[in-house]
Amino acid sequence: MKSLILVVSLFASTALAGNGVERYSVDFSKAGDMHYDVRERIEKILNERCRPAIASAANVFVKNVEIETDRIDQGVIDYTYKAHVLFAGWDQYENFGTAKIEIKRYDISNPSVDNIDLIKLESDGACH
Repeated sequence: MKSLILVVSLFASTALAGNGVERYSVDFSKAGDMHYDVRERIEKILNERCRPAIASAANVFVKNVEIETDRIDQGVIDYTYKAHVLFAGWDQYENFGTAKIEIKRYDISNPSVDNIDLIKLESDGACH
């Protein structure tokens, strides 16, 4: 009897394990040369600000990235990334929304200071 209760409780707990697990992937293959911490920040922003679109989409494509450089002084270069985001189904033709995101990455070496800022996030209702 105890083993039956244990088996039933295991099935019940594994059935609930998928709740809250993200089921989308962010594709940066068409994003060009983008620093890894900028990619991580874009994923974080999309996860926090674009929940309805992400809940519907199977894939998130980041593409058409424009990179602007701002040469400050003595080899210090800040980068501004402007990217287009497509929230798509299992293929790129099932569209759940689009967004434009602009991020600035400052060339600073102080680990206690956040060196990435969200400048702008525009969408067609996919994000807030």
